Amino acid sequence: GYVAASDGSSVYLFDNAGTQIWNYSMKSDHIRVDMPEDGLSVVAANDDSSDSHGCELNYFNDLNDGTAGWSAADGTPVWTYDPGGSTSDFYSVAISGDGNYITTGPAGGSYVFSKSSNTPVQTLSMGTANAYDLTYNGQYGACGNRGGELYYFSKDSNTPLWNKTLGGIVHTVAVGLGSSFSHPGEIIWQYETSKYDEVLVGYDKHPHGEPNEPVFRYSVRLPEDEWFKQKDVNGIYWLSIQAVYDINIPNYDWGWTNHEHVFNDDAVIGHQNAASEWVWKELYDQTEASEDMSFILFTDPNECVSCADYNKDGIVNLIDYADFANDWLWTGPAGGYNNSDLNCDGSVDFYDLKILTDQWLNSCP
Repeated sequence: GYVAASDGSSVYLFDNAGTQIWNYSMKSDHIRVDMPEDGLSVVAANDDSSDSHGCELNYFNDLNDGTAGWSAADGTPVWTYDPGGSTSDFYSVAISGDGNYITTGPAGGSYVFSKSSNTPVQTLSMGTANAYDLTYNGQYGACGNRGGELYYFSKDSNTPLWNKTLGGIVHTVAVGLGSSFSHPGEIIWQYETSKYDEVLVGYDKHPHGEPNEPVFRYSVRLPEDEWFKQKDVNGIYWLSIQAVYDINIPNYDWGWTNHEHVFNDDAVIGHQNAASEWVWKELYDQTEASEDMSFILFTDPNECVSCADYNKDGIVNLIDYADFANDWLWTGPAGGYNNSDLNCDGSVDFYDLKILTDQWLNSCP
């Protein structure tokens, strides 16, 4: 383990035996520090009681010297953020438990940073902030200010989700999601079907070596009486898609392929324990990065995707034509049920082939 601390002028890092690893001098006093769960990064921010030097936010990481593990060479910031002005003050700083997001701010503004850059990913107006905290994954945070106001915010919105007025200066805040990561709650809708479109779209690297795994695209068109209609447009919903086998032992392994994170939160895996309670675990890929799953939701039943770039590599070529050929002479519901039905008339035929040839060796939306 590691311990970060500060005095009136410097930031210090110690190991769990009390040995000092490094220290770094900042430009003014009243320094605040925080550290994520793994102890492999440190954030430090200060306010300037003399109003003559201003403030700064510094981010330190154990990889700064190019090798894993803290050393004296890591005692210089990976990056620094300076809001400018000699009277600016950072009264609090927090880093998410996973070490990916940081929040702080001077009077009148609050910032959320990614660990990778000193350019804020979000700016919010929450008064003169006096206390911050973030959830484990940095998705949500709390801020208390010197005007007695408490705010709850998301890193994805420049408007706080809500605020409350308390009786005086808010000195400390703490926020949590009930676990170290967000996960589904109760089941509110489900649909089971044996009617789906299955198309081989390529191969993915097997996590345990050769051979590579085949990747299929499955498309399901829901009948209108089975549509899920959300009651709250601001609600957050989780989607689970799984294979249902007609025998006790699966005749082949089935699962989702992972994908670069693109929306709100990453994927989790769950099972029910002996007490029928759901137990959730965060998912990580082969590089130990939190991973997301690949899927597309078509919320408009009349949506027609007329692009034949099925593998999304930016060009329509023989790889896409092989997928198209697998669907040749397919017939079914109109309206984009099958992605090879490029004109969405309910059949894959020469009209669709004409669209594909018009896009040949080009990109499409």
